[in-house]
Amino acid sequence: MKSKRTRAVASVFLWLLLSGTTLVSTRLAQSDPSSDAAANRAALWDQKANPAAVQADAWFDNYKFRNGETLERLKIRYATLGTPHRNTRGDIDNAVLILHWTGADGRALLSPTFTKALFDPGRPLDASRYYLIFPDSVGHGQSSKPSDGLRAKFPTYDYGDIVDLQHRVVTETLGIKHAARNGATIVEAYPVDPDSPSYRFMGFVETLSEAGFQKVGQVGQRRHVMRFPIPQLTRRSRS
Repeated sequence: MKSKRTRAVASVFLWLLLSGTTLVSTRLAQSDPSSDAAANRAALWDQKANPAAVQADAWFDNYKFRNGETLERLKIRYATLGTPHRNTRGDIDNAVLILHWTGADGRALLSPTFTKALFDPGRPLDASRYYLIFPDSVGHGQSSKPSDGLRAKFPTYDYGDIVDLQHRVVTETLGIKHAARNGATIVEAYPVDPDSPSYRFMGFVETLSEAGFQKVGQVGQRRHVMRFPIPQLTRRSRS
């Protein structure tokens, strides 16, 4: 960043590491007594539509990307689970934005596996309590992307554009002023050393330090763990 004092805008990303998925052929599945278990593991990647999720599109005309390029008509596909709750001021106060990982889309998070683990009654993000929003990032899923037709002529985008469009879906399309406050009180980042091959993509230690992040640990030789406490986001019940 060019300014000496960094203004941090933090988004909490849900990183889910899936391992142990086994793909088997039909013939092996028929002869293997553990085929049911294998099918369950494969179901982690199941992207069939969740019948409870409401699918919708947000459109933005003449969207200007960070590099100055524009797209005449840009679409962000998103899905929602649950019902918005309004406080005494009429504001939605139970919204939770759930973001997919690179190369995936919102359907991966709406699979039966994740629904049962996270969104069913009594689970951490119970859809009967929270209004859950699952956008497909620009360039992913059913949102506008190069493979729709423009290919190499599609505007170059980065994480700044991805976050800006997610923010516009939440604030402009859905009319949500603030995410639910009874959630995390710490933002965590994983920057790496400047000599790391992934330095440009993983973040900058100095930039995060200037923004108020503090190093609390290290993973491996180059990857740092830095945290930014948010004391004002204390856990509380909905109004």
